[in-house]
Amino acid sequence: MSLDEDEWRIQETADYLCARGYRNVTLQFPDSALQYAARVAVAVQAACAARGHAVQAYILADTTYNPLSVDEVAAAHVNADCVVHYGRASLTKLSRVPAYFVFPEEQVDAAAAATCLADSSLLAALVSACSSSAGADEDEGSSSSSPAFVLVFLDQPLLHQMPVFRSKLERLVTERHGTGAAARLLFPTVAQRHMEPEARQEQGVLAGRATTPAGCCNGGSCAGQQQQQQQQQQQQQQQQSQVEGGDQPRATALGCCQGAADRAGQAAPAAAAAAAAAGATGTAAGDGGVGAPQAACAASCEGGSGGGQPPAQAPSDDGSAVHSLAGYEWRLPAGVPTRRCGLAWVGAPDAPALLQLQLTYSGCPWAVLDPAALQQPGGEAPAGGADGSAALCEGLPLEVSRALRRRYFLVEKARDASIVGILVGTLGAAGYGAAVAGLRAAAAAAGKKSYTLLMGKPSPAKLANFPEIEVFVLVADPQGQILDSKEYLAPIITPHEAMLAWGAAGEGEWDEQRYSLGFEEAAAAGEAAGAGGTAPPLPRPRRQQPRFSLLAGGYTGDGGSSESDDGEGAAEAEPDASAALALHAQQALVVSAAPQGRSDLLQPRSAADYLLHKRSWQGVEAPLVGAAPKAVEAAVEGRSGRAAGYADEPGKQPVAEPRQ
Repeated sequence: MSLDEDEWRIQETADYLCARGYRNVTLQFPDSALQYAARVAVAVQAACAARGHAVQAYILADTTYNPLSVDEVAAAHVNADCVVHYGRASLTKLSRVPAYFVFPEEQVDAAAAATCLADSSLLAALVSACSSSAGADEDEGSSSSSPAFVLVFLDQPLLHQMPVFRSKLERLVTERHGTGAAARLLFPTVAQRHMEPEARQEQGVLAGRATTPAGCCNGGSCAGQQQQQQQQQQQQQQQQSQVEGGDQPRATALGCCQGAADRAGQAAPAAAAAAAAAGATGTAAGDGGVGAPQAACAASCEGGSGGGQPPAQAPSDDGSAVHSLAGYEWRLPAGVPTRRCGLAWVGAPDAPALLQLQLTYSGCPWAVLDPAALQQPGGEAPAGGADGSAALCEGLPLEVSRALRRRYFLVEKARDASIVGILVGTLGAAGYGAAVAGLRAAAAAAGKKSYTLLMGKPSPAKLANFPEIEVFVLVADPQGQILDSKEYLAPIITPHEAMLAWGAAGEGEWDEQRYSLGFEEAAAAGEAAGAGGTAPPLPRPRRQQPRFSLLAGGYTGDGGSSESDDGEGAAEAEPDASAALALHAQQALVVSAAPQGRSDLLQPRSAADYLLHKRSWQGVEAPLVGAAPKAVEAAVEGRSGRAAGYADEPGKQPVAEPRQ
């Protein structure tokens, strides 16, 4: 059975590997595509050999963590120079190994999908937004009721149909709602076909990549490195000449301009809408088809592989700002946040990127279109009919609202927890080391004992080995977070939720408008604490003010205990270094009285406190822990025989001992 090289982008992959001089390459496949792994590996090696470049390809059959992220741990086992990732990808920033992404491709009826989405109430709301901004400046009331722009996201398997779908949708919106509504349609793109690792190397958890014996080029040739530098310079000059309005280009390693062309296509309608809203003269949006930059790039690279790291979310020279999330990038006029826009998704309703977008922008109006529920190409497009209603779902799904309410419940559990575990769920995402350090510092400042665990893929059986830990924090790829932890003995929360629960501001800071699945906040705290280049010391726990626990139904904290730490606690603030070990052993045996007779309101201060008040089974009861003394009983004769047959078992004869 022959292999479709266009579907797997064999030639583009070979061009990428040969241009950079990579020798050891790992091919990462999802479980659903492992049946094609051997043939794809042979085709990639043959395509590179035809270009005079020998490549050794290794197949990664099982991922260490999340299959959506690049498995840098498995690639390090063979000292790989590059990872070629097939299937859906989370496009998280890398830390060590470069990666090339090959997205799956699915065929849908673009005309039927555009017709169904054009009839949605989300796009109809653009008419009121245009009318409110035609004469004067837009006030706060109108901006909150109608979206300023509508971002149309296409799932990764449908990105190859972006030009056709965009052209048809803009034409339909222009016919039904006018050119002003069509100018407010923005199409976020996935500009990264390949990604370079961050310059900052992680420290403390895993050592960096070992240097290859090939020398200065990491297994490649110096000629390949010089060619790469020349292509980078040419690419920068080409992007500067193509991007209009002073858009800042992004450096790429290959000569592909798809990312710059897509961003230039987005900047034109965004700038036109911003000029119309301000009453100024702007450049009108085009017909939405493939423009000159896109056409030139399509002729050279057939879809392109542009991209590096996403640029900072800062205004550029034309007054617009670049935003990015879940691997997508879009451009909005300055002063217009994404939360004032409507969001439309065209693709699978269970895509991980969609869940991340919905949890982050839960306050925005939503429309989700499932092309699989539409008729196949060639059939009549369902314009508002029964099929179209089944394929289009408007508004935030009820499951997402329930998930956010449960996340708030888990934040409250994290506030009440005294022992927490920090799960390292990635060793490849850039910034994971700083995030772990930031979480440890936040837990120590909140007076909680933390343990850092590195165990690969978390499972209920693995985490059940740590019954003392009351809540786990998973530092992982945003699309690899375990949001449903009902099967686990202790709940699993995200780094954002942990920083919210352990922050100095305390409770009352929950805001669904600022929810995030990433660990940027924890990484920033870790980098700020370790700015000196060394591991930051854990801060001294601050005194916990008594607060009312919504879960326990009472006051918890230092004020919840009957003991006062004004005198004794002050004396223990700075213990003598020579007596630290003895003092630690003495404190481990201190047993505190539960406030109001409720052990759930007690904050354990010693190991004895935890075993007495928090453990459901304390072992053999003794008067030392409050048990009543038992009467003395005479010793009795125990059972005799072997486990295969004791002497006192009915119908069992004792097994004779083997002769010596």
